Amino acid sequence: MHKGKYIKTPKEKQQDARMAQVHAAKKHQESLDEQRRQEVEEYAKYLGMDPAADGHLLWIAEMALTAPLPVGWSEHQDSAGNVFFFNKATGTSTYEHPLDASFKSYYSKIKSSGA
Repeated sequence: MHKGKYIKTPKEKQQDARMAQVHAAKKHQESLDEQRRQEVEEYAKYLGMDPAADGHLLWIAEMALTAPLPVGWSEHQDSAGNVFFFNKATGTSTYEHPLDASFKSYYSKIKSSGA
């Protein structure tokens, strides 16, 4: 019987490398999930929500964050790098997403209905 250090086969080394990649990918996803959770909670606060008390309504903030711009609106950056929105038809510019008021109203309606 040979005593000494065990040497992994190429297949075992490949499996170890794959497991390391999977572990790294999971850690990266957890980091992204945490960043996304924080982003949703911050936006929820902006919409007037209390993320702790309104946890069951955070989907509204998630919807607001992913809402496309209405037809005729476009997204731009000013010279300081701040995002603003422009409506070509009306010539209107705003630093608030054109649907923010709608989502704030929707949240208020859902909250007052006891949901």
